[in-house]
Amino acid sequence: MTEILHRPQWEDDGILADRVRSELGPVLKRLDQPRVHVMASRGVVALHGDVSDAPAKVAIESAARRVVGVSSVRSHLLVGLKPGEMTPSAGHLRERSRLIQQLQHAAAGCGYATASEARYALRAALGVFSARLPALPRRRVLDHLPDDVRRLALPAHWLTTDVRGISSEHDLAQTVAVAMHADRAHADRLLRLVLPLLRDHAPEDAETVARSLPPELRALWLGEPSFADRRPALGNARPARRRDRSALLDLPVSTLMSRDIVRATPRSSLFDAFELMARAHVHHLPVVRADGRCVALLDAVSVAQRLPEAWVTRGGVGLHQLGEVGPLSVLPDQPLGKVAAAMDAAGVDACCVVDVHGRLIGLVTARDLIAALARAASGD
Repeated sequence: MTEILHRPQWEDDGILADRVRSELGPVLKRLDQPRVHVMASRGVVALHGDVSDAPAKVAIESAARRVVGVSSVRSHLLVGLKPGEMTPSAGHLRERSRLIQQLQHAAAGCGYATASEARYALRAALGVFSARLPALPRRRVLDHLPDDVRRLALPAHWLTTDVRGISSEHDLAQTVAVAMHADRAHADRLLRLVLPLLRDHAPEDAETVARSLPPELRALWLGEPSFADRRPALGNARPARRRDRSALLDLPVSTLMSRDIVRATPRSSLFDAFELMARAHVHHLPVVRADGRCVALLDAVSVAQRLPEAWVTRGGVGLHQLGEVGPLSVLPDQPLGKVAAAMDAAGVDACCVVDVHGRLIGLVTARDLIAALARAASGD
């Protein structure tokens, strides 16, 4: 009888170490951690390296223990990066262009909060629009874009249909929606936020692109109201004070925003939100994480509508699920005219003002804009 020899599970330490590295790869990327060194011996895996915090250390060790063939894990991971070391994304953040930061804030305003979600949405919107442009205007636009934006704006090679014949805003938004796996309203909102940023980045090419597009797409590119939203102007309306209006629209939003903001946390209850808004006499309440990023913007109507449900659930309604999730966000140096246009396109009456890292620093509402217009009209 031939004897069958069973090879020990730990016999090939190199294979086990590679298996652990493959398992840790996505975990390290998700947690934004530096590379971890892995060694294996007779089923025992040793981990060496530095991590940024204790939760990341626990998550990495747990992922290594789940690998088939690992009998135990000896962790030599140290919490706290050494001077000069950084997380993988830290270097990329320094290299990001100002335009990609603006585009990612626009995507965040449409609900795409994480960097990967924002890139996915921007690649769909910019790729479809780039594929729609004729060759010459497309080349002129791409040549003026920074590298990190150009990679997103290259014509979408994954499109299964020819988009060169699209002539309406509805059809363009529908194509982007299919690429984003979202509804058309989200796609249309994203297009109306990101295309003006591209246009303003290369103003010398704006007219060339506009001439190459049919009327509806030209209006979308120029940031004009859609054909469906246009209303006939009143014949007896008084002429506006163009000089005052132009000066007002060019002011940065930081001159008008509210800096003393009442805010809630994702752990706050609906009762807490109602009490905060009633005590401060405010109509909007941002829900802000510990890192300063706003995950939702509540309004008095949404809070009041959910109060009956809160009595049944004893307040157990997540604030991050209410109101405007992934609220519209703008940078403090954005002109008031563009902020007002973005709020109109998004259909909201308030937006967050954030710094370049996405942290909330102010809030601007439709009431603030109306008050500023009233002061400009009265000459104050």
